[in-house]
Amino acid sequence: MVDKKKERAKSRPKNGRKSGLYDLKLTPTEREVLSLFSDEFLTPQQVAIRRQVGVKSVYKIRKKLIQKGALTLINQKVEKSDTPLSQPVNQIRLHAEHYVLNIVYANPGIWNKERAKGNRRYIDGNTIELNRNSIEVYSNNSFYGETPQIADSKAMRYWLRFFRRLEQELKLILVKERKANINRVRAEYAETNNELASKCLKEHQKVRVTGEDGKTWLVVDNSFNFNELETTHPLRSKYDMQNVVQPFFNDMRNNHDGKPPTLSDILGTINKLAQQNAETAAGLNAVVKLMQPQQPTEQKITREKPNYIG
Repeated sequence: MVDKKKERAKSRPKNGRKSGLYDLKLTPTEREVLSLFSDEFLTPQQVAIRRQVGVKSVYKIRKKLIQKGALTLINQKVEKSDTPLSQPVNQIRLHAEHYVLNIVYANPGIWNKERAKGNRRYIDGNTIELNRNSIEVYSNNSFYGETPQIADSKAMRYWLRFFRRLEQELKLILVKERKANINRVRAEYAETNNELASKCLKEHQKVRVTGEDGKTWLVVDNSFNFNELETTHPLRSKYDMQNVVQPFFNDMRNNHDGKPPTLSDILGTINKLAQQNAETAAGLNAVVKLMQPQQPTEQKITREKPNYIG
């Protein structure tokens, strides 16, 4: 005699998120709220507004989702960072991010037990440090895009999901609407297969440019054999890549009929750049001098250093 229960179990989908959620027997309302939490990353307050219900009712549904294991199941499926199939050309790679999350709420007893297990965790390739009132996340993932903004958007989608997972695993609250408790204190942006970086690496030339504040803001690196030119300043790395480095090299590529620019071309563009940004122009000029010391000395730049956007 055929066991109908076993036959129904065999007919259920075996792959992807749906198979796990199917077994949880969620109500239509629970599925809708779960989607708002896990796919759109809404807060309980935002879910209440979207569904035009009270916040208390949303928390009740959220509690049922936790009891059924639905939120845990979803948050464990953190979307992986980009992995290019081939070497990306002139793409921006966002990496080396460091986040500090001030804890919104944690039960003291539960939190102390978690920290007693060890103050350092490794989740999805990231290093997590548990402090008394905060959590620090050191990223080991990369996010690619044609611009720093696109790479940022991909990263934010990943981190929102990842922080929700931390909330579930550590039993605390980290993400709360209108609560500016999550700060990215460092991020580096690299243009892959950059012409200048490729030339420096081929000629075994080390490049490290330091700004007026004593901090390094531009380096040549060969991570993943991508021949990268990186902006690394802790406060303005995105600004430097988005408004200085990438426009500089795009101008080189777009205005020479497909031919590689000469050093005279690079010097001429740097002089134009000097009108916008004295420090970064001087830095790029220094890179050119490192490559070809016999070239004419850079023009003296007297313009004051502008205010940077963090």
